[in-house]
Amino acid sequence: MDKEPGTAVAILLARALVSSGDAAKAVTALSAWTRKRPDDRVATRALAEVQWMAGQNDAARKTYALLLAAEPNDPSTLSAYATLLQRLGDPAAVSTAEKAVKIAPGAAQYLDTLGWILVQRGDLEGGLRHLRDARLRSPGSGDIRYHLAFALAKSGRKPEAKTELSAALG
Repeated sequence: MDKEPGTAVAILLARALVSSGDAAKAVTALSAWTRKRPDDRVATRALAEVQWMAGQNDAARKTYALLLAAEPNDPSTLSAYATLLQRLGDPAAVSTAEKAVKIAPGAAQYLDTLGWILVQRGDLEGGLRHLRDARLRSPGSGDIRYHLAFALAKSGRKPEAKTELSAALG
């Protein structure tokens, strides 16, 4: 970092710190980087993710709000923010995830986020609809298949759930 400072190196440093179990230090490093470069959205996005991983939910919420103020229609940021809102129990998680899907309707990862949030909120049928669509678009995603297996099991469809879980683990 001292020899060649840059966003990519700052993010690599933060990832190394998180991997070594020091997420708080990763937040400090990326916070310092983004304070000096407030227009660096890549680093700011990485900061929000590291804050989230470090359990600094309020800080992550503020950082995502900054990102969305600059780019309100970025589906990736909307989806990540929706996941954070779900963690916080904020009802806006659903509408935020729906906005990401509306902007990028064919993107499996955003369908998965919306479906998973709906399942966690108790809307099994709505969640299943989006999770099945996500699986069709990305059949190799273990995360999507796990979410689908969970939703199927919750809805009493155990044989289907077992098939999806086997695929997710495979």
